Amino acid sequence: MVSRDDRTVTVHTGAGMHNCKRLESPRADVTVQDAGQVVIAVGAGVAASADCDDAGNDSVKLTVTLPAALGARTVLDALTGVARPVYRERYLPQLPAGWSPVPYVAWESTSVNWLSGYNGPNGTSIQFTASPGSTVGSASDSAHKPRLGTRQGVITGGDRGIWDVTWAADGSTYKLEFVPTEGGTMSLDEFRHLLTTLTWS
Repeated sequence: MVSRDDRTVTVHTGAGMHNCKRLESPRADVTVQDAGQVVIAVGAGVAASADCDDAGNDSVKLTVTLPAALGARTVLDALTGVARPVYRERYLPQLPAGWSPVPYVAWESTSVNWLSGYNGPNGTSIQFTASPGSTVGSASDSAHKPRLGTRQGVITGGDRGIWDVTWAADGSTYKLEFVPTEGGTMSLDEFRHLLTTLTWS
């Protein structure tokens, strides 16, 4: 995930599919960068974990700061030489006051997707995900096709008041899922209004 200033890169890694293992003193370093690429190496020890409930699968966040903006450069894994999916904060909306990041969100370190959650007023929550490829669907009516800043969104869901909106940027798909207060609900019009309270680029 690349920060809004385009210089801070957060790498999500982990011990992989090794149950009862955890990373010890992990760190990330930029080993090569030029006009076309940034190569990032992750180093860590792998130690036994006291929690064997898929603990090794969980993602760990490591951060590197680049001397210049990432721009259109490719990010590669130093170990494999393979390009990694790159997602950008600037394609996500900024939430108003009253929303706070979920302190810990567990997801598999081997996944190519990205995940983050926020708790909101009165027990509501928002979850953001990002995935490679442009997989945004279509909608037949304008009520399900809101403008999200400079992008076109597509709204789906509605069951139990849980709504999703997806949009595409730079070959990736981003999704916002809203979950109402337990036992509560939200109409399509209310969800569309919620989207207008967010700051979109």
